[in-house]
Amino acid sequence: MTNQQNNLWSQMSQGVNNMNTQVQGGLNQGMNAFGGMGQQGMNMMGQGMNTMGTLGQQGMNTMGGLGQQGMNMMGQGMNTVKNTGQQGLNTMGQMGQQGMNTMGSLGQQGMNMMGQGMNTVKNTGQQGLNTMGNMGQQGMNTVGQVGKQGVNMVGQGMNTVKNTGQQGLNTIRQVGQQGMNTVGQVGKQGVNMVGQGMNTVKNTGQQGLNTIGQVGQQGMNTVGQVGQQGMNMVGQGMYTVKNTGQQGLNTIGQVGQQGMNTVGQVGQQGMNTVKNTGQQVLQGTQNLGQTVGTGIKTGGQQVLNSNVVQNAGNNIQSGINNVGTGAKVVGKGLSTGVGIVGTGIQTGIKNVSSSFDTTSLEISQFAHATFNDFSGFFQSENFQDAVKIDFSDVGDAYTMTKSNLIFLTLQLAGVAKWAFDFVKFDIFRDFFQIVALFLNSIATIIPKSFINFWGRIASAVAVSFKYIKTTPLLWFWLTFVFVWISLILLKRKSQSDPDKLRDGHEVRIWEDRSKTERFSAQIFLTILISLYLPISRNCLEIITCYGKENDYIEEFEKRGGCWGTTHLIHAFFAALTMIGVTFYVPWLAYKLIKKNKPIPIEFDDEGNEKVYTDKDYESDLDKDKCPYKFLYKGYERKWAFYKVIVMVIKLLLIIPAVLLLNQVASITVTMAILFIFAILSFVTAPFIKNADDHIDQSARITTLFTVVVAFVLAVMSSKQRDNSEDDLGFALSIAHWANIGIMVFLTLLTLGWFKKKWKNMTGRLDFSDDLDYDLKRERKFRIWHPFWEGLFHSDPKYENILQRLHVEKKIAAQFGVESYQEGLIPVSKEAMLERMFAQKYLEGVDVYWDGMDPNTLRVDSKTCFGKMWIDPFPFKAIIVYDDANPVVLEDEDILTMCRMNRDPEIVAKRDIRMQLRALNGQQVFFKHTETHTKSVGSGNNKKSARVEFTFNYGKLKIKANQKLTCSAGFKVSIHYKDGEGTYQGKTFRNETATIGHSTIGILDDFVLTDELKRLLQHDENARLIEENLPTVKEEYQSYRDGLLEQRLSQTEILSWGFWFFVYNNDCLQRDYLEDYLVNFEIDEHVSQIPEEHENGLNYIYGKLQFYDSHPACSYWYCFWDDLWSHNHWMKKFKGHEEFLSPRYPTCICYRPLNKEDLEDELKEHGLKKKIKKKIIKKLYEMIDFYSEEDRSEFISHQMITPGTDYVEFQEFTYEKLGGEVQTMGADIF
Repeated sequence: MTNQQNNLWSQMSQGVNNMNTQVQGGLNQGMNAFGGMGQQGMNMMGQGMNTMGTLGQQGMNTMGGLGQQGMNMMGQGMNTVKNTGQQGLNTMGQMGQQGMNTMGSLGQQGMNMMGQGMNTVKNTGQQGLNTMGNMGQQGMNTVGQVGKQGVNMVGQGMNTVKNTGQQGLNTIRQVGQQGMNTVGQVGKQGVNMVGQGMNTVKNTGQQGLNTIGQVGQQGMNTVGQVGQQGMNMVGQGMYTVKNTGQQGLNTIGQVGQQGMNTVGQVGQQGMNTVKNTGQQVLQGTQNLGQTVGTGIKTGGQQVLNSNVVQNAGNNIQSGINNVGTGAKVVGKGLSTGVGIVGTGIQTGIKNVSSSFDTTSLEISQFAHATFNDFSGFFQSENFQDAVKIDFSDVGDAYTMTKSNLIFLTLQLAGVAKWAFDFVKFDIFRDFFQIVALFLNSIATIIPKSFINFWGRIASAVAVSFKYIKTTPLLWFWLTFVFVWISLILLKRKSQSDPDKLRDGHEVRIWEDRSKTERFSAQIFLTILISLYLPISRNCLEIITCYGKENDYIEEFEKRGGCWGTTHLIHAFFAALTMIGVTFYVPWLAYKLIKKNKPIPIEFDDEGNEKVYTDKDYESDLDKDKCPYKFLYKGYERKWAFYKVIVMVIKLLLIIPAVLLLNQVASITVTMAILFIFAILSFVTAPFIKNADDHIDQSARITTLFTVVVAFVLAVMSSKQRDNSEDDLGFALSIAHWANIGIMVFLTLLTLGWFKKKWKNMTGRLDFSDDLDYDLKRERKFRIWHPFWEGLFHSDPKYENILQRLHVEKKIAAQFGVESYQEGLIPVSKEAMLERMFAQKYLEGVDVYWDGMDPNTLRVDSKTCFGKMWIDPFPFKAIIVYDDANPVVLEDEDILTMCRMNRDPEIVAKRDIRMQLRALNGQQVFFKHTETHTKSVGSGNNKKSARVEFTFNYGKLKIKANQKLTCSAGFKVSIHYKDGEGTYQGKTFRNETATIGHSTIGILDDFVLTDELKRLLQHDENARLIEENLPTVKEEYQSYRDGLLEQRLSQTEILSWGFWFFVYNNDCLQRDYLEDYLVNFEIDEHVSQIPEEHENGLNYIYGKLQFYDSHPACSYWYCFWDDLWSHNHWMKKFKGHEEFLSPRYPTCICYRPLNKEDLEDELKEHGLKKKIKKKIIKKLYEMIDFYSEEDRSEFISHQMITPGTDYVEFQEFTYEKLGGEVQTMGADIF
C-alpha cells in the first residue's frame, strides 16, 4: 500500500471516526428529541381529544346559538322588511316632496326646465313607482327571501347543527377513533414511531431508517463496521441506489428531487435538512466510494433490495399522516434529530462532488486586533512585512478607479455627453404658452406696459399667427396638413417599434437604428406636443365661431358669415384636426410612455435584490436609446405620464379662454384651474431633479400671480384701473423677471460646467453613502471590478470580450444571481440533448406547443403553431404564436415541447405547413367557383345580374405577422385573375377573386382535408412542392445553424461562467483564478491573462491583501478612494494626485495615520482647510468603531469555485453530442 493510499485510508478512518462520533452525538440528541417530541405528540393527542370534546361542545353550543340567531335574524328580517317597506314609503313620500320642491325651484329658474322637471317627475315617478314596485317586490322578495333564507337558515342552521353536530360527533368519533387508532397505532405505529419509532431508530438498525445512516444502535454498529470495511459500501451503496433508483428507492439517489419531496412536504423546514443532507451524503459518499473502488456494490444492492428502507419510509409517512397535529410536533422532533444527524454527517464527510464549491477564506492575522494607536499598528514592522502592494510595472490598465469605471460603462452604453434638456424646454414653453393664452383673452384690462413686452414674447412662444406673416385661415390649413402628415408617419413608425418578445433574434433595437430614424419620430411628436395648445385653441375658435378675441370670425364674415358654407367646411376640418391633436396626441403619448418607459430592474450589479429608486430609473434613462424617452425622461417613474396631465390642463384652460365672454367668469375659472395646477406641482414634485421641481413651481406661482392681478383689475372700476395700471404692471413685470431669473439660475445649476464652477466656488465635497460603507461590497466595486474593466479597456484585442462581459452583467442584473447560478447548474445529458435538438432542428417557424400559458393557465392559440426562438442564458424557449400572445417555456416544458414536435401526428401537421410554404409566391392550380354581381344589358335594359365565375390558376401567398426572415403568422390566400363566367350568352373574363383558409380547406388543427389534399396533390402543384421544398427547408436550417454557430462563438469569446466565477467573485484566490482562466476560457486572450498580466495580478492581490488586513484599514481605503472619485477634478486638489490618487503608491489611502499625523500631512500639502473638520471627525469616529472591538466579521469572505459536476458538464459540447442530436432529428426533419 503506497503512502498516498495509507494517507487516504488514514483520512478515511479519521473521517469515519469523526462521523461516528458526530452521528452518535446527533443520534443521541435526535433520540432524545424524538422521544421528547413523541411524548409531546402523545400529550398533544390527549390535548387534541380534550380540545375536540370541548370544540364539539362549543360546536353544539355555537350551532344552538346559530339556530337562535337564525330565528332572531328571521324575526329581524321580518322587522327589516317591515321597516324597509315603511322606509320605502317614507322615502317615496320624501322623494315626492323633494320632487315637488324641485319642481317649485325649477319653475323659478325657467319654464324650459319644466319639461325636464316633468320628465324628471315622470322618470322619478316612474322610477319611484318602479322603485316602490321594485322595493315592494324586493321587500316581498326580501320577506320571502329573508323568510325563506331565515327558514333556510333555520333549516340550514338546524341542518348545520345536525350536520355539524353529526360531523362534530363524527369528527369527534373519527378523531376519537383516529385518536384512539392513532393512540393505538401510535402505540403500535406511533409507539411504533414514538414507541416503535424509537425501536425503528434503535432496534431495526438494518431494517429501519437506512436513509438516516442506519439510525438504530445496531445500525450504528453497522456504520462503525462499514466505516472501515463498509463506509465504502455506503458510498457504493448510495452510488448503486442512485443508478438503480428506478427499481427501488430513487429517493436516496434523488433525495431532494423525488423521494424526499414527500417528507419535505410534510415537514417543510425540517425535511429540507434531510433533502440537503441526503444530497450531500450522496455526493460526498459517491466520489469517496468511487475513489476506493466498486468492491462492495453487492452489499449496497442487498441494502436496497431488502425493501426495509422503503417500508420504513412508508411507515413513517403513514404515521405522520395519522398523527395529525401531534405528528407535526413529532415531525419537528424527527427533523431536529435528522438535522443533528445531518450536521454530524456533513461534519464527518467532505463534500467533494458538487456544481459549486464554497470555501470560507481565512481572515488576516491582523483582522481580529483591537488597538488605540491606529497609525502605530499599521506602521509596525510586523504589518509592513506581511502586507505589501507591488506597484512595479503597473500601468493605467490596472489602476482604474470606481469613478472611471462608471464613466466608461456609460460611454460603452452609448450615453451622450450632452443631450437636449426636454424637461426644461417643456417648462419654459408651457409657462409662456399658458400666459399667452390667458393674456390674449383679457388683453383689454392688462397694463399695456406689460402686454407690449411679455405678451409679445409669450405669443411668439405660443406660435401665434399674429406674429407670423400669414392670414388665420392660411395658418390653419398649414397646421392641418402638417398635423396629418405627422400623424400618418408616426403611425407607420410605431408599427416597426422593437418588440424583443415578439421579434426574437431579429429584433432591431433602438441602438441598432440610425440617428435619423430615431430623430424623425422624435421631432414630429415634439412639434405636435408644442403646437398642442395653439392648434387646439384655433380649432375650437373655428368650430364655435365664438369669442371676443376670435380672429376667425372676421375671416368668416367676409365669406358668408358664421355657419355659412365656408365656416362649416372649416369647422369640419377643424374637428378632424382636434380629433388628431387634442385627443389623439395625448392618448398616443400615454401609450408610448406606458410601452417604452424603463422596466424596474429588481437586481443590482451583483445580481442581488434591490429597491428600485429614482436614481436607478435616472441611470436607466441615461442609457435608454428610445426616441420617445423625451416624453418621460426627467420625471419620476410614478409621474412618467405628467406630460399628458399637462396637456389635459391646457385643454381645460382653453375652454374658459374661448367660450366664456364674461371676463370675471373667465378669469375666475382660469384662476381655479391654475390654482389646482400649482397645488399639483408642489404636492407631487414630479421631476427627478429637485431643480426641475423648483423651476416648475416658480412658473406655476408666477402664472397664478398674473391671473390674480388680472382678477383684481377685472373687478376694479375703470377709474381705479387707470390709477393702478402702472403699479400693477410694474408688479407683474417684476414677478416675471424674478421667475425668469430663478428658472435660468436653476437651469444653470444642472449644467455640468456650471456645477463644477459652483462646486469650486463653494468648496463642497461629495461622498457616496454618507460615509457609511458596506466594506464587503466596496471591496468588489472599488478594487476588483475596476481592475477587470480597466484591463479589458486597455487593449483593442479585448473589445469583444468587454462587450461580452457587459452582456453577462446585464443578464445578471435582469434575472438575479440565483437565476444566473441556476443557469450554470449542470443539466442531465437528456436535457442537454433536447436543448441542442431544439436549437438544431426546431428554432424558427412551424413549432407546435399546446401547453398552458403559465400566466393565464389556458391555451389561447387555436392552432398551437408559431415561431419559437431561444434565449440561451438562462435557457428559455419563447413560443410566439401565430394567433395569440407569446409564451415562455423553461426546464421540463422545453423537454416536453421537443418530444411533442417529434410526435408523428405533429410532424405530419408541420409537413403540411412546409408544403404550403413551398408554394408561397407560386401560381397554383386550384379550381374554384363563386358568384359575382355584374352589370348586363344597355340603356334602359341595363340591370345587375348574378354571374357564376370559374377560377383555375391563382397566386398563393402566406402572410406573416412581421416582415422578418422567420416570423409568426400563417395566413394563406390564393389570389385569382383568370375568372371566366357567362350570362345569357355574354362572357366575362379576367375576373379577380381571393380565397382564404376556409375555402382552401385549411383548418386550425392542420389536418389534411379533401380540399387541401386537392391543392397539395394536384400534379402541377406537387411538382412545385418537390422543386421548392428542399430550398425552403435549407433556408430555415441555415437560419438555425447560423444562430447556433453565433451562440457557440460567443461562449468561445467569454464563457457564461466568467461573470459568476470571476467578475462577481472578488474573493477568488489567485491560484483558483489562474486555474479557471486556463481551463475554462477558450479565447487565448483571456486564458493567457495569468501569464501576460502577472504584474497586474501582483498589484491587485496585494491591494486586496492590504484591504483585508483589518476592517479599519478597509474603511480608511474606502474613505480616501471615495473622496478622490467624487472630487478629483476640483481645483483645490490639482497637483495633489500623488497624495490623493489610489493609482500612486504614495497615496494616503495606503498609509493609515492617527488624526494628529493626518492633520500634519494635510497641512504640509495645503489641504487642511480644504477638507472640513466634520468630515475628518466622521472618518475617525468610524476608525474608532472598527478598532476598539473585534470587527473581523465585516471583512470575512467566501470563495466560490467550480465543482466536480460543473467540470464534467463542460464535456457536454455540441461537438461531442452532435451525433446523437442528429440521430434524434434525422428521421423527422
